[in-house]
Amino acid sequence: MKVECGYGRAGAAINNEESLKLAKRLVSSPILNVIGLYTHAGHSYESRSEQSSADYLKLEVTAALAYKKYLQDNGVPFENISIGATPTVMAAGLVHRSELDGITELHAGSFIFNDRQQLATELPKESDLAVTVLCRVASRYPERGSLLLDGGALGFSKDVAPQGGFGTVVGKPHWKIVKLAQEHSVIAEVSAEDFDRVNVGDVFRVIPNHSCLTAACYEFFLVVEENGNDIIDVWVPVKGW
Repeated sequence: MKVECGYGRAGAAINNEESLKLAKRLVSSPILNVIGLYTHAGHSYESRSEQSSADYLKLEVTAALAYKKYLQDNGVPFENISIGATPTVMAAGLVHRSELDGITELHAGSFIFNDRQQLATELPKESDLAVTVLCRVASRYPERGSLLLDGGALGFSKDVAPQGGFGTVVGKPHWKIVKLAQEHSVIAEVSAEDFDRVNVGDVFRVIPNHSCLTAACYEFFLVVEENGNDIIDVWVPVKGW
């Protein structure tokens, strides 16, 4: 049963008669096996330091335990609690184990890959970002100082990141991806020196803002090690709803 922990997106509210009725319906259902409570502290994406992420984690733990007690006090026992968003899960190593007492499981979405959003929390390093999108230069526009890549909203997502823009071009941190279409993106502020070196067809890797949306759009992932060029494996994700 998903419960509210401060994010305000989804989850049953605490101290709410309708939430209590829902919990009772779930545990009494003959066709469901409800084993615990689930929270997602998506507001922890606002973290900008290790300490703030740890603070969000403590708040999520407190909210989840309070909800469990609320249900127990009203005759609805739930044994397990699953909590987590990527920043709060990454912060779990920053708090004493005792502060996670009563929590059964930590879950996270983009934890396996990380992205520019997570980089802004200061928990991962840039070397921890494990997803890039391979793109080609589709067009050059020296007269307006821009390049066109053949990767766009489906590849990078239109989610924002605190750093601004829609992605980082590996090896070209000064380039700004300022505009997205479905299958194309515009890089602005390209210097004359860069135009002398960049040709149509050149390939670049782009770090996306939100790896969850990026990963969902591809049929397979090419696996390389330590930013190398040799493909060592191909992963095929489970797809569909």
